[in-house]
Amino acid sequence: MHKSIVLTVLVGATTFLSCHKSDHPASNNSCKLTGLQVKGNGWSENYIIAYGSDGRLSNVQYSDGSTSYTRSFTYASGMIIINITGTSPAIDTVFLNANGDADHIIMHMGSSNVTVYRFTYDSNRQLTKTSSQTNGGGVIEATYQYNNGDITEVDQAGGSYIYSYYTDKPSAPGDPEVLGQWIQFGVVYQKVRHLVKSISGGSVTESITYTFDASGKIISATQGSGSNDMATSTYTYDCN
Repeated sequence: MHKSIVLTVLVGATTFLSCHKSDHPASNNSCKLTGLQVKGNGWSENYIIAYGSDGRLSNVQYSDGSTSYTRSFTYASGMIIINITGTSPAIDTVFLNANGDADHIIMHMGSSNVTVYRFTYDSNRQLTKTSSQTNGGGVIEATYQYNNGDITEVDQAGGSYIYSYYTDKPSAPGDPEVLGQWIQFGVVYQKVRHLVKSISGGSVTESITYTFDASGKIISATQGSGSNDMATSTYTYDCN
């Protein structure tokens, strides 16, 4: 099944887990992620990632052979403005709280659909609740449970999702769930301590395995629930 990396991170999606290590989750020591290719069964997506002089995300260029767009990020006081140009032009806005975490996001899906996502955190800046509302309609909520800084369960009206981790591997750039949020919004709003190993919902378990280079950077991650539903993300870095 075609499953874009940037479409798996919001309330109501089938996978929620993401993690936060720093304000720039695509950096690893002196290396920055500059390219990402996601390949599945008969499909492929490519992302080119650029940074501003301050080291923050500047723009993301996406293409899949038939569709392309660019997400450009502008940083203002307490907000990130994302201008999307391409097939479906739009503007998304991320509003930040006093800690610099996402407070709420206004996301435009085409010319008529507007969804507002809201985030609630505890005193440790761990996400405890998310909600989404489209065009003023019903509110969809999800709540989060933790163990030792890792999300263990997400509960919403459609069911519960259970997570396991590589507890010997700390959160790091290259986790596809982290990059999904960051590429889409320029901020990571869920925090965990370790790399996710599996996500289970109902009778389906989705696993993630990682490949590392000699310096410890993640160079690829394979995610899915079966041979016909596997997607592999391959990363390109610029190291100074």
